[in-house]
Amino acid sequence: MAWAAEFLDRLGEPGAWAYRTGQPPACEPAALAALALLAHGRVDAAKAPLDWLAARQSPEGRLGINASQPEPNWPTMWAVLAWTADARFRNQTLARGTYADQVELAIRWMLGQKGKPIERGPELGHDSTLVGWPWVESTHSWMEPTCLAVLALRATGRVAHPRCEEAIRLITDRLLPAGGANYGNTIVLGQELLPHFQPTGLALLALARTRADDERIARSVAWLKQAVAP
Repeated sequence: MAWAAEFLDRLGEPGAWAYRTGQPPACEPAALAALALLAHGRVDAAKAPLDWLAARQSPEGRLGINASQPEPNWPTMWAVLAWTADARFRNQTLARGTYADQVELAIRWMLGQKGKPIERGPELGHDSTLVGWPWVESTHSWMEPTCLAVLALRATGRVAHPRCEEAIRLITDRLLPAGGANYGNTIVLGQELLPHFQPTGLALLALARTRADDERIARSVAWLKQAVAP
């Protein structure tokens, strides 16, 4: 696996924290780079992207897309996951972690954000009144930001928080009848939509080790297993 070491070497450099070669560093890829480095035992190398994320945090606790694009703020959840992982891999309690202040500020901001509920109607198959997290402030709740918020709340010991419990209901409700998930719709105008790989994986990660009990979860696991092979 020499290629893995080569890529891990690159992840410690800001040039790797971008969506595309030559672009400026961005918060989501920086957090993912830190998570990959930590998972492979490169704790010291992870400090550079973690510090870069801390420098991007606003006084309110949120992080935008990159240094020049302060909104939308869904990358905040990725930063929380990276900062809490750093404490875990360093065998520190979260309260004594290097980024404890940044985590608490980010969670405080997160808990103030709510997706906009929509009155239920025959056009949509999902429960549009459940409140999770939106991609963009003051818009409807969608699957991936809600999954990331649940993972961030769980990482900080808040799985029993009412917002987290409602978000878990939302994620379960947005699973497709046949299994899997997409961006957050299920049935539109009578047509069941198709599952996608990433939101299905994030949904199952968010639902893991929770009390969620729905036959669509097993169907989603089965779909993901067959989808990952190709």
